[in-house]
Amino acid sequence: MSTTITLNAKAYTWAGYNPQQFGSWRNTASGVPSDFSYLTGAVTMGGAKTSSHVKWNLAVPHIATAATSCSCPGGLLGTDRVRIHVELYPGSTDTERADILARIRSLVLTTDFANSITTFTTPSSA
Repeated sequence: MSTTITLNAKAYTWAGYNPQQFGSWRNTASGVPSDFSYLTGAVTMGGAKTSSHVKWNLAVPHIATAATSCSCPGGLLGTDRVRIHVELYPGSTDTERADILARIRSLVLTTDFANSITTFTTPSSA
């Protein structure tokens, strides 16, 4: 287990298990509780005939930096959420799971993936 996970130069430190029994890390660099970002992860082992599940969640809040008609400084404006859920066939081998991981890593490095997030462009062959 990692006591610190760094994502885009932001350090998330171990915070224990949340009520859903996910391992939990948080980034508290801003010092403002409403601006704390959370990363959680859990594995649910399957059986001989049931899939195993790997889940990761990232929550990144958006905080008001100045007073507006809608919010005071430090007020929560909204939260971006990332949810990764990998369902693994009960008979998958270590080699096959390593291949899935490599494919996920490759996917997030593609322009199609980046554009789907940064410009809301649906991936296509066009």
